[in-house]
Amino acid sequence: MRVYFDSSAFAKRYIDETGTADVLAWCERASELALSVIHRAA
Repeated sequence: MRVYFDSSAFAKRYIDETGTADVLAWCERASELALSVIHRAA
């Protein structure tokens, strides 16, 4: 299973807060992880 995260959800993998357990569970089941990156140039 491929799992996509935005940066706020992916941060929960490293910062213990509400939702961290859910993100870690998704990461365990995933065969691939992807992170969405959005950047606004100044």
